[in-house]
Amino acid sequence: MRALPVEISLFSVNYCTGDAVCVLLFDPQSREVALIEQFRVGAVDKSPSPWLLELVAGMVEPGETAQDVAIREAVEEAGAIIKDLVPITRYSPSVGGCDEYVDLLCQSRCRCTWRSSRAGSRRRRY
Repeated sequence: MRALPVEISLFSVNYCTGDAVCVLLFDPQSREVALIEQFRVGAVDKSPSPWLLELVAGMVEPGETAQDVAIREAVEEAGAIIKDLVPITRYSPSVGGCDEYVDLLCQSRCRCTWRSSRAGSRRRRY
């Protein structure tokens, strides 16, 4: 077993946090998909590494559309300027215990800059 120092603020936890948006960033010219790599404390004991590869994603704030969230999160997490979003599906990841829905969108004309992110995520090309 290894020690992993983690600093968090204590707050009331609500696992049903509202709706979310995921964006599949795809560059058709290079035929690459952009994923971000983020540390997730919940994965410390459940996976080989707490650094997980993920789609760009974010929570829907009041007054925002799924497209608004996709554009905001693409810039924040991947440094990507996106246009021409195409809806793929809308699904509920945990119907048994939560009313959250996730909108999955595809951006097929992505131009990613692959720079350091303000969100602290790391990106890789695949």
